[in-house]
Amino acid sequence: MNLTEMLLKNGFMILPILICLTVSILLIVEKYIVLKKSKVNVASFTIKIRGILKRKEFAEAINYCTEEKSPLANILKRGLRKNKFGRKRMIETFEIASKLEIMKLEKGLPTLATLSKLTPLLGFLGTIISLTFAYFKLQEQQPNPDLTNFNNEIYGALISSALGIIVGIFSLIFYNQIVATVKKIVFEMEMVATEIIDVLDESIPSFADAEDDVNEFDEEETE
Repeated sequence: MNLTEMLLKNGFMILPILICLTVSILLIVEKYIVLKKSKVNVASFTIKIRGILKRKEFAEAINYCTEEKSPLANILKRGLRKNKFGRKRMIETFEIASKLEIMKLEKGLPTLATLSKLTPLLGFLGTIISLTFAYFKLQEQQPNPDLTNFNNEIYGALISSALGIIVGIFSLIFYNQIVATVKKIVFEMEMVATEIIDVLDESIPSFADAEDDVNEFDEEETE
């Protein structure tokens, strides 16, 4: 009995494991495409946006962020649109926009993490069930058991566990790499957003007080 025949006969959990492998590969490819599009030359981007904001050209800064089309640029664009409402409002917008972009970056990661833990369990389950059936057949063949067939069934059962572990390790390695990349992008977004606030504080002395003016205007409107 060759390997294929053993798998077809005993490795009935192989198909679910292969499905998990296929889903993992699709998720990994998708995340790498998303992360590749999310990458930006942070140093160059920061220098450019700082220079624009020092000239107090908010419209130009927003247009520049629109052209960049990255999570970092999207966050800054949304925050800069709130520049007339003061420092606090802009920071709140940065935080909300950051959460939205992080959700996009982390999309699919819980599924990939689940698959990395699920596939070894499926492999073990397949092995246990296959071994159970193999021993039942061995008992039925007494007193003249077919040990060759029994050994083949054992091999098929063990392959189920091996494949499950391999797929689990594969998924886990890429999951950890993607998570590390996402954390790096998030750190860069927070760092640049903080720098932008500092630039505005330095360039526009009244920037921090703009919120008070807005609040006073709102109170007058209410009265």
